[in-house]
Parts: sequence; structure tokens; C-alpha cells
Amino acid sequence: MMKRVICMILLGCVLSYPLSAQQQNLTLPYQDWYSFEKPQEDYTKDFLKSSIAPLALAGVGLLIQSNADFKHELQTHLDWNKDWQVPMYEDELRWAPYYIGFMLPVFGVYPQHKGLHAIPLALGAYCLADACVASLKRSTGIQRPNEKLHHLYNSFPSQHTSMAFVAATILHQEYGHYSPWISIGGYSIAAWVGYTRIAQSYHWTADVLVGAAIGTFCTNLVYWAYDGLSDYICTKKEQSLSLMPFYDGRQASLCLSYQF
Repeated sequence: MMKRVICMILLGCVLSYPLSAQQQNLTLPYQDWYSFEKPQEDYTKDFLKSSIAPLALAGVGLLIQSNADFKHELQTHLDWNKDWQVPMYEDELRWAPYYIGFMLPVFGVYPQHKGLHAIPLALGAYCLADACVASLKRSTGIQRPNEKLHHLYNSFPSQHTSMAFVAATILHQEYGHYSPWISIGGYSIAAWVGYTRIAQSYHWTADVLVGAAIGTFCTNLVYWAYDGLSDYICTKKEQSLSLMPFYDGRQASLCLSYQF
């Protein structure tokens, strides 16, 4: 009963928020959700800075991969859940940053990029990282550490980890400006997903480190390319490209306009 009362009080606090302010917060981000915006001037510098961490992860992963004795010894200290098989929910949690990103606008926290651009950005990052992982799996042919999976030669790198870090980096790119805790939460989830792959002996440590590097770097690369495209379009003299919806009560359409 007490839990119900607390929930009703919290719901009442949310609903008692001034309607006019709430309407402004909800409508303002969608008044112009289709056109490009000029990025910050130092977006290339930001990309180079953001590349340091994934390149470092990849370097450490490759060093571990090159030392077979150390790689196997490290695995014996980390794969504690190989026999216990305690549920670690990595299949579900690798998508959790996406769910967080979908829910944040409900609480008045909106993404950095407009709706028409955020979806292609996410798809581009996912496809690029997935293609890199699949290519490396085929070309390296490294055996899985788990004895039950020794017939599989697709260990390097970890796709679960790569996809989790794609999702976490998208969450950081879209909402990190609002609070660093959003980014910390997303990357913590991604790191947990990577750890579970080692703990259950599905992957070597090097697989996870390189998978995290690929997911993070590919996502940042896609966002950097988008910023370059936006910069090119917006710096054209009095030129703008936009896609606008149209509805007159009877029919709906999309209008593509290019002003110069």
C-alpha cells in the first residue's frame, strides 16, 4: 500500500509540472527536426580526441593477442562463470543504451541531433561496426576459448561487445551534453557486456578489448562524417537543404527543398 502511495505522489509531482513550460519543452525540439545544422568548429579535433581511447584499447588487445601464454593465463583468472553459468543477461543489456535513449525524451531530455538524422546515424554506426567485426572474424579464424565451442573459429573480435559500445557511444553522442552520468551509465553497461563474454569463456580478453574499440571508433567516425556533411551544406552561401512534412487534412507528403 505504501509503495502505491509513493508512486501516486511521484506521478502527481510529474503531472503538476506547469503545462505551458512542458509544452514548450516538448514542442521546441520538433519545430525544425529535418534540416541540417552547422556543427561546432572543432568537430574534427573532438573526433581525434575521442579516437585516443578506442585506439588504446585496440593496442592493448592486440598485444594480449600476440602473447599466447599471457592470453591463456589471463583467461583462467577471468572465466569464473564458465561452469557455473550464472545468468548475466548480456544479450539483453547490449541494447540497453538504445532503450535509455528512447526513454529520455519522455522526461524532457532530447537528443543532440534531430529525428531525421539520428536514425541514419545509428544505423550507419551499427552497420559499419558490424561489417568490420564480421570481416575480422572471417580473416583471423581464432578459436573460441570455451571447450564446448572449440568447433567455432570466429572468436576475434567480440560482436556482443562491439554492438554494446556502438549503443553506448550513440547514447554519449546524443545525450552526453546533458549529463556526464548518462555517458557513464551507457559505457558501464557496455563494459559489463564485454566482461560477461570473458567470464563465461565465450571470448578471450583481446576479443573484447578490440570489439569495444571497433564499436566506439566506428560510431565516432560516422558522427564525424555527418558533421563534415553538415558543415559542407551549411557553409554554402545562403544554401540549405531540408525535408519538410506536409499535411492538409486529406493527404500527406514530404517536400524536399534546396535554397540557393
